[in-house]
Amino acid sequence: MSSRVYLLLGPEKGQKQETINRIRETLNKEFGEQIEYSKYYAFDDNNDQMYIDLNNISLFSPHSLIVLHNIDALKAPDVSNILKYLEHPNESSTFILVSDEFSIKSSASKIVTKLKKETTIFWGLQENQLFGWVKSFFRKNKLQIDDNAVQYILDQTDNDTLELKIICNQLSFYFSVNKKNNIICEDDIETFVHHSKSENAFSLFSAIAQAKLDDALEIATVLLERDNTSRYTLVPGLLWSFRRLISISDLCSQGYSPSQAFGKAKVFERPNAIRSKKDQIIYSSALKNYSYEDLKRILKTLLEADIDIRTSSTDTVKIYVEKLLYTIIVKKGKEMSKIQIASFKRTL
Repeated sequence: MSSRVYLLLGPEKGQKQETINRIRETLNKEFGEQIEYSKYYAFDDNNDQMYIDLNNISLFSPHSLIVLHNIDALKAPDVSNILKYLEHPNESSTFILVSDEFSIKSSASKIVTKLKKETTIFWGLQENQLFGWVKSFFRKNKLQIDDNAVQYILDQTDNDTLELKIICNQLSFYFSVNKKNNIICEDDIETFVHHSKSENAFSLFSAIAQAKLDDALEIATVLLERDNTSRYTLVPGLLWSFRRLISISDLCSQGYSPSQAFGKAKVFERPNAIRSKKDQIIYSSALKNYSYEDLKRILKTLLEADIDIRTSSTDTVKIYVEKLLYTIIVKKGKEMSKIQIASFKRTL
C-alpha cells in the first residue's frame, strides 16, 4: 500500500487533527510550497470532485492532500470506488480517511480491513491524562490554575482535547485580561460561566431551531461583541446540537415517535437523551423546520464554516456568521450564490 494513504480512527478529535496538520506540514516541506488541500464528508451525496482530486495531478500544485471525514457514513458505491482507488493509489495525492468511530460495522469496514497497516486509532485520553493536559495548557499560557478548577472544567466537557482546547482558549483569554497574578480557582470558573451564559451557542441554536432569523442574528451579534473568543465556541456548540438533532431525525425516520427518539438521542454514538421539557420543545420545533436532508446539508455547512469563522479578521467575522445563519435558516443548508453583501441583519 502507498505511504500516501492514512486511516485515522477513534473519538480523540484533537490528536487526529494534530496528525492531519503534521502530515500537511511535512508535505509542504517535501514539495517546497503550500500543497493543494481539500476535505470532504462521507455523508455528502455528491463527492465527485473528490475522485477527480484523487486521480488527477493538480494544475496548481505538485501534490494534493485530500481528507475524507466520517467514513463510517459511506454508502456502498463510494466504498467500492475507494477500494478501487486503493488498489492503485495516485502518488501525486495523499489520502487521509477519518472516522470518530474506532470499530466500523458499516460497509466501510472493508476499507478498514484493507488499510489495517495504515491505521492509527486515537482513543480518548484517561482523566489523569486530561488533567495534566489542562494544567499544561494554562502553564503554557502563563496562568496558574488549582486542581478543583481543572476538575470543574473536565466535568463540563467530553473526553476530547479538541473541545478542551476551545474551552481553555476562551478561559485563558478571559483570565489573562481580568486576572493576571492570582491562581485561578473553581469559583473563578463558575463566575465566568455565569457571566457568559446569558447568550451562548445553545440559545443561538434555540433561535435557529425555531427558524427565527432576526433573533438568531441578534444573539450572534451579542456573542461576537461581548467576547472576542466566541468565534472559537460558536460553531462547535451548534455542531453538538445539530448532531444530537440529526440522530433524533434519523430515529423518527425509522418509525420512532419524537418522545421515543428524545430518549434515544446520541452525539458521536454516545447516549445523550433529551429529558428537559424546554429542550424537547426546542428540538420539536427544529424537527418541524428542518428535514433529515436539510440537516445533512447544515452539518456540512457548519463544518466548512468553522475554519472561516475562527480565522477571519475582526472586521469580517460578523459577516461570516451572518452568512452562516442565513444559509442554515433560510436556505436550509443549500449553498448560497456568490453575492457581495454587507450584512443580512435587517434594519430595525
